[in-house]
Amino acid sequence: FSPDGEFLGMWGNSDKSPGGFTVAAGIGIDQRRNLIYIADFYNKRVVKFDLDGKFITQIGATGRVWSGSLHYPTDVFVDDRGNVYIADAYNNRIQVFDERGEYFAKWGGPLGLGMPGKRRGWFKVPSGVAADNDGRIYVADSANHRVVALSAKGRFLAEWKMEVNVALHTPTKVAAGSKGVIYAVDTAENRIVALKYSER
Repeated sequence: FSPDGEFLGMWGNSDKSPGGFTVAAGIGIDQRRNLIYIADFYNKRVVKFDLDGKFITQIGATGRVWSGSLHYPTDVFVDDRGNVYIADAYNNRIQVFDERGEYFAKWGGPLGLGMPGKRRGWFKVPSGVAADNDGRIYVADSANHRVVALSAKGRFLAEWKMEVNVALHTPTKVAAGSKGVIYAVDTAENRIVALKYSER
């Protein structure tokens, strides 16, 4: 759509073909390079397009455990350098690829292997991911009912969770605003929650 809400176009087919997707679960926009990434949930991949909807390539491959393998991804975020952060939800981890689509990092459980858990640095169905202008990464850790902040290298920084400092219940998406404010879609409670990150 245009900024005024005028319909401009659409693309996609419900299939496994290049350019198709089955349940488009999340979208990431690379504004500097004019690219769009779609978390293709049931096809267990992320697909990359230009702004006209022309298919460019696929990011990740279907699978478990191994680096670069995706299992029902739900969200994508692209930073200023073109790095692609993927909420690899049912592998219980976040994975990062460079602008060429090459894997280079994963976080979640020991060694990023995707074992679900509540400990610091672990996730259980992380459904949303975003980063702020300072390089901090935020994760909607849905089944753990919390939002987690990580450093640019994946080190645990902070968390906001149910019955501790905020009554979050099944957050599914997250977005970073200015001045350390984070916005979470608190799906089960039908609301948006604004959170504040501050250095300790």
